[in-house]
Amino acid sequence: MFSDLDIDIVVQLARGDSYKAVAAAVRRSPATVAYHTGQLQRRLKVRSVTAVVAFAIASGVIGGDTWPLVPTGVHEVDLDAYSILDQCDRE
Repeated sequence: MFSDLDIDIVVQLARGDSYKAVAAAVRRSPATVAYHTGQLQRRLKVRSVTAVVAFAIASGVIGGDTWPLVPTGVHEVDLDAYSILDQCDRE
């Protein structure tokens, strides 16, 4: 579900970086960062980047117990196992 690039992007966004700063960090264009973020929003059925970050932390894809946030090595997540999707801004 989460590619290495997806995780790198989400970690940077969780740190509060702009798409431009994330793009520089992952050596991609801002449009590519926006595309991957949009794809994650569609896959997770959420409407905001904040919800994507919240899901990544809640599901263990990125660690929420340290700062700065770091990838945990988890790539596959069972969407049905996390009620955060019901708590986020789904419509």
